[in-house]
Amino acid sequence: MDKMNNPTHAPLAQSLEEGLRELFGFDSFREGQREAMDDIMAGRDALVVMPTGSGKSLCYQLTACAKEGVTLVISPLIALMKDQVDSLQKLGLPVTEINSSMSFDEQQRRIQALRNGEYKIVYVAPERFRSGSFCQALSEVNVSMLAVDEAHCVSQWGHDFRPDYLRIADIRRQFGSPQTVALTATATRAVQRDIVEQLDIPDADIRVSGFERPNLFFEVFHARRDADKMARLAALLDYYDGESVVVYCATRKQVRQVQQKLQGEGVRAATYHGGMGLDERAQVQNEWMEGRVPVLVATNAFGMGVDKSDVRAVAHYNVPGSVEAYYQEAGRAGRDGKPAHCLLLYNFADKGIHDFFAENSYPLRTQVLRVWQYLCNQAGNAGGGNPVLFDINADKISRDLGREGLKLHSFAVESALRLLQSADHLSTGGPGQGVELLDEAKLEDVRVDWDTVEHRRSVAERQLANMLNYASSKGCLQHELLTYFNSESSFGARCGHCASCSGEAEYAANMPAASQRKVATDEPADILVKKLLAGVARARGKRGAHAVAGMLRGSSAKAVLDAGFDQLSTYGICSALRQDDIVYLLDLLTAHGLLGRTEHGCVTLNDSGDDVMRGRSELPDALARDFGRSLVAPSSAQARSRKRRASRSSTSGDTFDATLELIKKGYSVAEIAEERGIKDRTVTGHLITLAGRGDTFDLDAYLNPAYLSELETVAADWEVGDALRPLKDEMPESCSYEDLKIHLAQILMNRA
Repeated sequence: MDKMNNPTHAPLAQSLEEGLRELFGFDSFREGQREAMDDIMAGRDALVVMPTGSGKSLCYQLTACAKEGVTLVISPLIALMKDQVDSLQKLGLPVTEINSSMSFDEQQRRIQALRNGEYKIVYVAPERFRSGSFCQALSEVNVSMLAVDEAHCVSQWGHDFRPDYLRIADIRRQFGSPQTVALTATATRAVQRDIVEQLDIPDADIRVSGFERPNLFFEVFHARRDADKMARLAALLDYYDGESVVVYCATRKQVRQVQQKLQGEGVRAATYHGGMGLDERAQVQNEWMEGRVPVLVATNAFGMGVDKSDVRAVAHYNVPGSVEAYYQEAGRAGRDGKPAHCLLLYNFADKGIHDFFAENSYPLRTQVLRVWQYLCNQAGNAGGGNPVLFDINADKISRDLGREGLKLHSFAVESALRLLQSADHLSTGGPGQGVELLDEAKLEDVRVDWDTVEHRRSVAERQLANMLNYASSKGCLQHELLTYFNSESSFGARCGHCASCSGEAEYAANMPAASQRKVATDEPADILVKKLLAGVARARGKRGAHAVAGMLRGSSAKAVLDAGFDQLSTYGICSALRQDDIVYLLDLLTAHGLLGRTEHGCVTLNDSGDDVMRGRSELPDALARDFGRSLVAPSSAQARSRKRRASRSSTSGDTFDATLELIKKGYSVAEIAEERGIKDRTVTGHLITLAGRGDTFDLDAYLNPAYLSELETVAADWEVGDALRPLKDEMPESCSYEDLKIHLAQILMNRA
């Protein structure tokens, strides 16, 4: 077949204006669209960077209809493909998708239809290029343009790198280097350069539309507890009652928990995450799009390609892993140009979630090799040529390796399997299709690119640090975002319509600027603030808030003494305050911009704090107001203090010391219980008491990273003596009370 003379690949419109009006039903172009399309119609390679909601997809969809040949669109997600294909088919356009969710016969039918010229635009995932038959079919088609959607996925500097995108340059060359258009909503200059290099389009025209979104009100709320997050979120949803809102959470479990709490408050809310089936997700999305359910609580699996212009608010229940991801998700608010709100609920403990993701997304070389050795051992038992291991999955591998002494989360096992698959050592099918070993390479011959894995881990850590810096900033929030993306602003250094520039949003006018609790003290607010700031100054950014608080109250905890904090002039100057009260007040100072945090969580004094400490500046009004609400006379808290002291003294210290001596000798919990003639639950209770009083001991053999990460969030304000049941209810069912107490002991030691 002469692919160049196939008449069914002829243009569907004679001009861009005709196509815009007749095919897509629009009267005019949006800002930046026409310039990008002119580059494409001129036949030049192009990189198009346009903010979320600005219509970048139309840049390749319309030009595809106005050009000869087929446009092949590479898209990272099946759900994203389906949304775009459905929308274009409703317009009557000859568009299809080919992906792994279809049966083999259906894929072949569509490939044959493509050969026959029945389609003008074809959406595929980059994984399709692993198929030789698919590549052969494309070689028989006039692919006149290659559109790479979400092009940041090709960059190892980007926030959503996908290794299969690296195949695109080779595939492009196989097809004779057709015109290539790369599109993304979020790319710094470094990422832009990397996209051009990785796709091998060195002469591409680069079109970057402005990132400024003047109709969006950005706000960061510093929340110490989940209850504070929920209160703030509830106030926002009450203000936008009945209007479309998206609430992003970091994990599927949090999605379910937040949705249930909102439902309990009478809010109509649905859930959306990657663990749901395609049909279920489509149903939920349609209900939200049509306004039948106003609030959608979702992971980052939701949003790409969703075209809903009247979203009035986007809230992030947790800090995202990168500024790029945050701006892309927040940018889904207010696409209609009307005022909309972007709320980020910030707690530094959220960092633990992303640390867990990074650690398990990019496993260590030794861990990947252990997984490979395990598979080879299983294959040796299977026999045959390329053995297929049907009963193997990440959970089983994780359990089996745990019995061999290697604690590796199933998430990390899945990452290891993906790395081995990308190195062509194995092939994984769908559910029930098993793992096929393509070779049985020796450990030293495993072809995983270890340098790239390490690089990706460091990129993830750096991106998270940038996001935490944004969340801690007291400068103009919109200006911070534009500076990050090297984009010019129309307003200089102050936008005038973010929480930093204009103060509290209307919905929160009667709420505190940060989480609030009562602190019993006779100290005047201004004197107490200066003491706290002086303590942070003397600590010189070496430790986190809990260690600094320990120094200020005169604690003899090991972490305080090891840091030499007992030698500082500020040691014990807040001895009348409780540890958690000092931590709370330090958080309050951070929320009001007098303190900062390093990427490792160490608390630091900034210029604003230094000015207040030295008397060059007065306390900010908002801070003085919040301190005034928090500080109360000691009498109102004495009853609780006496109760806690009585509780601590009711058990002899000797029994705790006996447990401490044995745990330090390496005895297990069960062995200590047997040795001392007590129950396991008594031993784990001792561990909490010991950790709470400042003792340290090794619990690594008992720790589950997933439990620890989850508990760091839900137990952020938990104290020794508080009930365990509320924490247990928040944890996975697999986490027993004994597991809970062991992990709480570790958290208490981490705080010291």
